Parts: sequence; structure tokens; C-alpha cells
Amino acid sequence: MKNEDDFVCTVCQRKNAVMKRCTRCHKTIYCSRECQKADWTSHKKLCVTTSSSIPLKNSELSSENKEHRHYIDDGSIFGEGKDLKEEATYPIHPPLVDFNKGKKTVNKENNSSLIGKEVRKNGSESNHSYYLYYNEMCYDVPDVDKSQPYSNIIVKSNREKHSIDIQRTWTGQNVFKVLACKLKIPLDTLKIINKGKVMTPDIIQSCIEDKALFQAIGEQAANEDGVDKRDIELMMKQLKISRNEAVLSLKRKGDVIDAILEIGNK
Repeated sequence: MKNEDDFVCTVCQRKNAVMKRCTRCHKTIYCSRECQKADWTSHKKLCVTTSSSIPLKNSELSSENKEHRHYIDDGSIFGEGKDLKEEATYPIHPPLVDFNKGKKTVNKENNSSLIGKEVRKNGSESNHSYYLYYNEMCYDVPDVDKSQPYSNIIVKSNREKHSIDIQRTWTGQNVFKVLACKLKIPLDTLKIINKGKVMTPDIIQSCIEDKALFQAIGEQAANEDGVDKRDIELMMKQLKISRNEAVLSLKRKGDVIDAILEIGNK
């Protein structure tokens, strides 16, 4: 029987009030989804379904283990279900992560210090347009107020022409943010040229007028629709790769573990 010291994360040795187990072998314990992902490459070689891993009923738990009771798998990827206060025949350990189950909204309440991010009062990011800046999604993109003076400019980028409205009162910095958003080119790599001259936030505003023609240079960011942004950030952090590399690999493989293995084997 496991004692209190056994209920620690296999990866980081952390001990939370609610720990997670591998859904397959029911033996290896983790504190979070991230630790399970980090350990999967090595754990998958040892992970097997065994009859000895069948869980005990709640009535069979000792008083010591009841203090460390886990939660029922209610379908959440984190197994955050009902507390086992009543006797039951279902497993006393939830899955760590079932990657085929629903996705969980990321709470950004503690990320308000990140420059450029717009956060709602309830902690979730708004659905506002965004641009990328050094792999971070920034939401402070200004909106055009067509009741006020504005100009429509033409921007050539990646063999396409874009018609973009620019408020006359915007700063050069805001103009660049809007261009990065509309063209889907990260702000830190975006270069804008007008009449053979490289634009900067200090001078671009003076070049804004109706039908003014600009050329944009920069690699377009990959479309992130259908990709879990937590998986993108995990791959970037662990594998030290760009956001585009992470997104494209996740789209190709459809699963974060396979995507990590694909990048790691290159």
C-alpha cells in the first residue's frame, strides 16, 4: 500500500491535493497535464494495461488513503469530477489526460502583466483580433471608427493584395499592429516598404493616404484554427521551436505527443 510520500509527481516531485494517474497503467502519478506530456516519451515504453492496476472500491480504502482520495473521471481532461464521499464501484483515480476529450478554456487572470494582451474581467481573453509579437498573442489591436477620418491603403504581401483601413489619428505603432494583424505576419519580423523606403513607426503615418501602395515582407503565421494553444506553448517551451513550427507539426500529426516526437526526431 502506498504511503503519503508515494503520492508525488513522477516528473517534478510536486504533491498536490488532487493528483492524476496514467489512464492506461494506473500506476504512474503526475501533478498536471504538462508533466504527463513531458514524461510520455519515456513512459510510453513501459506503460501497459495490467489487471493488477484495477482500482479498489471506496469501501476498501484505508482511513489513511481516504485522506488522499482522488476524483471520478467525469469526462474532463483533468478528471475534475465529483469527490468520492460515497461508496461506489467506479475507479477512485481519474485519468491524467485523455487527449480525445474536450478542451479546457485557459484562464488568463494572472497574465494581465503581459504587454499588449486584452483580458476580460472574468479572466478569459476576449475574441478581439490579435497579432503575434515574439511568439506571444497580443490583443491590443485598435478598431477603425469610420465616423472619424480614415484612409484605405493597399498592401501587397505574399502574392496577395490587401485593402486595409487606417485611422488618420493612429500612431505609427498602432498602424504596424493593425498591419501585423491583417497580414498575419508577426510584428517582430514585419517589414513595410513604401516607394522604395523602409517604413518605421515614426514615419509611416506621414505616408498614409487613400490608395497608397505598400509592400509587406515577412513570413505569414500559420493558421491556428483547431489547434489547442496550450499545446503550441508547451512545444515552444520544451523544444525551443518557433510558433509556426509548433502549429504546423500539430496540424500534421493531430496530436501533441506525436507532434513532439516528430520535432524531436528531426
